[in-house]
Amino acid sequence: NPPAAAGDGNDIYAVYEKVFPKIEKDDLIFPVIVYKDAAEYQGSGAPPGTGGYFQPLTKKLVFFWMGDLKVQDTLMVLYHETFHAFLDYYLEDATQWFNEGHGDYFGAWIWDDRQKKMFCRTNWWRLPGIQGAIKGNRFTPVKQLLQMTQAEMYNPQSVGVNYAEAWSIVYFMWNYSKGKYSGVLRNYFFAMQKGAGIKRAYDQTFGKLDMKLFQDEWERYTLSLENPPGVTPPKGR
Repeated sequence: NPPAAAGDGNDIYAVYEKVFPKIEKDDLIFPVIVYKDAAEYQGSGAPPGTGGYFQPLTKKLVFFWMGDLKVQDTLMVLYHETFHAFLDYYLEDATQWFNEGHGDYFGAWIWDDRQKKMFCRTNWWRLPGIQGAIKGNRFTPVKQLLQMTQAEMYNPQSVGVNYAEAWSIVYFMWNYSKGKYSGVLRNYFFAMQKGAGIKRAYDQTFGKLDMKLFQDEWERYTLSLENPPGVTPPKGR
């Protein structure tokens, strides 16, 4: 059973469905495997350096319990990987920045037991990294990141910054100026659903924007953000 901080298992799905229109299909059911600790998780053959994963071929979600002092980190991994399962159900072959960026976006949401609802927060694993990259001019130009293939995004020299940047762009688009760019993100999702592919989906949505202005607004907004209280970014991020 999830800890009280997680709310009901359906609450995070309700958040997904507020963002992405529900598509009538059979109920989404997939096996979830939870290991007792990192050692048992890694011993099962899990990808090194991960806290969890969703396997699209077997539709299996796997993660491990990080301990009583890291409930929020464990839930972040759970919400992140569950989003991959959700998106795979509605959209195969999603672009990597979109999939991982949203995984990190939804991963940081929290259940408020007093108000009985989920709330959006900044991702404390990603925010320090992207703020440092912006200050040091070490990030990928936004226009380039939004057209990256999976192999390009996983470049060992930049994968950490790419992940953080993908999260920050998603967070920016949903939250900046009362959702100024949220319609663009939804239209991008619809374009991908129709099979547009990386380049055409970009051209049909972001390609119609002033991307210099977009990047300037994203940089300023991202640098203004703060991590939620009571959490600590993992070392090395």
